[in-house]
Amino acid sequence: MTTEPRMQNPAAVLPDIAQAVNVLYKAAHSAGVPGRTRQQAPQTRG
Repeated sequence: MTTEPRMQNPAAVLPDIAQAVNVLYKAAHSAGVPGRTRQQAPQTRG
């Protein structure tokens, strides 16, 4: 079963959260969260 995201990129809709999303993504990576799990989260550039 595959779950579709409600928003493709919440950080694009709410640009003020882009930095927080990036920090969380980097923390998940540093903590060893599997790549497949991290791919489910939105990624931003900036």
